[in-house]
Amino acid sequence: MPSLTVRPDEAGYYSGWTSLFPATRAKGWTTVDDGSANDDTDYLILPRLVSPAGAASFSFGSASNILPTQIVITCRAKIETGVAPELRVGFANKRTGDVAVDGTTEVMVSGYATFARTFTTNPFTSAAWAVDEMKNMELYVSTVIGVLGTARVTLLNAAVTYTLPTNYGIKPEPQVYQTG
Repeated sequence: MPSLTVRPDEAGYYSGWTSLFPATRAKGWTTVDDGSANDDTDYLILPRLVSPAGAASFSFGSASNILPTQIVITCRAKIETGVAPELRVGFANKRTGDVAVDGTTEVMVSGYATFARTFTTNPFTSAAWAVDEMKNMELYVSTVIGVLGTARVTLLNAAVTYTLPTNYGIKPEPQVYQTG
């Protein structure tokens, strides 16, 4: 089955980071949208979560008209300050702000660590993914409530394994022939 990697392409429902690096970055999603990890080149800082302030979500509107069979969210992060913060990743609903994570947390260490979470069903419905369902979702990362530390996040993306839906109005590209 084909797959594609989707990266954040605009701000989402949550924007609870305390700072961006470099400071000239005006948009949080530009610090985590890299194709591969670049660690200290650009990142955002998530505070410990005592309210929704320690969460970030980012839209990835480029993935539509496909039928996902599996989505793997990858995050790369490390301790910024304090006691080892715990991170969780998943999806946020673009319209309501509802959040769905797999329940697993990742304890950050002093050096960067990359971790991934796999979703074979829609975490909001527990049913198989449906066509265009991803267009209302955002990639989501947050610190865990009560943890006394902040996290530096440098990468957040999703690998989507998919099939093309049948009878969904996808028309083949016209063939262009050059003569003479």
